[in-house]
Amino acid sequence: MNYMEELVFAFPTDEFWKLMTYKKKGLIKENSEVLKRIVQNGLFLRRSELEEGPSFKQIIPYAIISNKESFYLFKRTSKQTEKRLHNKFSLGVGGHMNPNDSMESKEQYLIDELKRELYEEV
Repeated sequence: MNYMEELVFAFPTDEFWKLMTYKKKGLIKENSEVLKRIVQNGLFLRRSELEEGPSFKQIIPYAIISNKESFYLFKRTSKQTEKRLHNKFSLGVGGHMNPNDSMESKEQYLIDELKRELYEEV
């Protein structure tokens, strides 16, 4: 069976940690210069290679939904594809970014992919 392996958006790990300070690991605000550099210089690679090796970070947009002091929390089902997440709780939604035909600008693409994940999950 010949199939196209999933391509996902990634950024070199060494370059990533040169951009990020220790205090900010894992959290990038949407309009920061760091985020702009990541989306402008990231690339699409085969997911299987990224899952096994530490040389690239998979860039995954993630949204947390809140209303005043309340937050949206959901439990993942055992029907989803990633077994490591079965029956686990998540504080928000997100997912891998795959290439598509409507990539006007990478910044807009990142926002569009986050919206797609949000609409799929909620």
